Amino acid sequence: MKRVLLSLMMVAVAATVALAGGKKQTLNGHLVDIMCSSEHASEGEAFGAKHSKECLQMPDCVKSGYAVLTADKKVVKFDAKGNEEAKKQLAALAKEKDIRVSVTGTVEGDTIQVASMQVE
Repeated sequence: MKRVLLSLMMVAVAATVALAGGKKQTLNGHLVDIMCSSEHASEGEAFGAKHSKECLQMPDCVKSGYAVLTADKKVVKFDAKGNEEAKKQLAALAKEKDIRVSVTGTVEGDTIQVASMQVE
């Protein structure tokens, strides 16, 4: 009986950990939109540096959502909260190109559940 209870407790703990997702981490890179990054992510830093604020604010680009393009050419999409925060910070940003972002949150697959963000 003790073994059955111990086994059930271990399964419950494993399920809780799985549902909680990964641990928090910080990703740094260029702020990109999903639409443009799907065509240009392989260019890496060169694309990120030339990607403009004007493009990031175009209706189709905004609608596609935002992401961080990392130095190793990975595109990690933002969740809904992250997309809203990116729009807000982008609107207040004076810089026109080479827009960098530092995002902290929980990565699940190719998406980050954004806890905090700094656009610069």
